[in-house]
Amino acid sequence: MPTLPRAPLQPCLDCGAAPGLRRGRCAVCDRRSPRNHRGVPRQQRGHGALYDRIARAFRGQPCALRLPGCTGVATGADLILPRRMGGMAVPGNVRPACAHCQAVQGGRSPRVGAPPKGSLP
Repeated sequence: MPTLPRAPLQPCLDCGAAPGLRRGRCAVCDRRSPRNHRGVPRQQRGHGALYDRIARAFRGQPCALRLPGCTGVATGADLILPRRMGGMAVPGNVRPACAHCQAVQGGRSPRVGAPPKGSLP
């Protein structure tokens, strides 16, 4: 049985270290990455029992973000003011969102009332 060819070696995405990776970051940059959650419990990252209860309550409701490509049905919760800006998982700071909109928004605070990019005024 023939083997499939392997992906070519690539440099680190952050520091550009010499090619030696199949994809991603080198070990040094991976530890420094702000997206690295290894070893940090989800409760310390703000995903505790209260957030879980709120997210379950929003399932099936209309998505509040309605970004391009939205599925329209919420699968979880989105923080209005992100954690990195001091937001907490409290009922007044959470709104229903579909998985697509959560992935697209990615912790950024959207401009309220702003038209989507590319639309005419």
